[in-house]
Amino acid sequence: MAGTYLGDFPTSATVYVYFDTFASTGASVTISNFAVTDIEIYKDGSVTQRSSDAGYTLLDTDGIDFDGTTGIHGFSIDTSDNTDAGFYAAGHEYTIVVGPLTCDSQTINFVAAHFSIERSGGALALLKNASYGLAQLVRSTTPGNTLTVDASNQALALTNAITAGASPLRRLRRVRLTPMRLRITPSTPGRLQQMRSRRRRSRQARLMQPRSRQARLMPQPSLTEPSTRRPSQRVLSTQRLLQPGPLMPMHSQPMRVRNWPMRSWRGTLVPARMPLC
Repeated sequence: MAGTYLGDFPTSATVYVYFDTFASTGASVTISNFAVTDIEIYKDGSVTQRSSDAGYTLLDTDGIDFDGTTGIHGFSIDTSDNTDAGFYAAGHEYTIVVGPLTCDSQTINFVAAHFSIERSGGALALLKNASYGLAQLVRSTTPGNTLTVDASNQALALTNAITAGASPLRRLRRVRLTPMRLRITPSTPGRLQQMRSRRRRSRQARLMQPRSRQARLMPQPSLTEPSTRRPSQRVLSTQRLLQPGPLMPMHSQPMRVRNWPMRSWRGTLVPARMPLC
């Protein structure tokens, strides 16, 4: 039995220790010959046990079969007892050993538990530290002082300072509490939609404009060509003229000529012989 760590205790605390016993068959079994002299406590791994048994108390009168339950036993340790002067002190670790006891016709000794008193670096030690513990918290030294907040989000320092007279060092102090506010109105989504629509219309207008001055001045091919030209170069009838597309206005839309090779220019098909920007 390795023993259970019971926790970190403040000085002058009472530590309660429980343990159980079993027979060789695994069933719970009672013990005999249990007394406070069977309890030994060691400090910080030392081989010297506490010199006094004062402060040990057997629970449920004799410490055996606690509350009538077979195999459950217990006792308590009062760490405020200073019979062995300076034995219990803050910053130390303690091991509790019990024995010899008679259990299932056998003599046993075992480690019942471990505990510490304000362990170094533990929560209790930090809270009680004189430099940065609870003692350093700023608080009013006058009992009954309270902090109040008025309806205008201002904190009044001390209620007693308002009603008690008011020396220059205890005048009423006000602390402005400004809550963070986020303004959300129902029209916010509508304004965002309007901004998107304006950007879309502006983009469409730019696409409808000529790309350059040379494109606006692009010469249109004649509807009549000399008969000396090859048949492949004759002008296509006006019924086959391309209609203006969405990317180029009427005055800059080139006409398509019969059998002329076509090429793509900025998203629009134009005759291959026509100069490009």
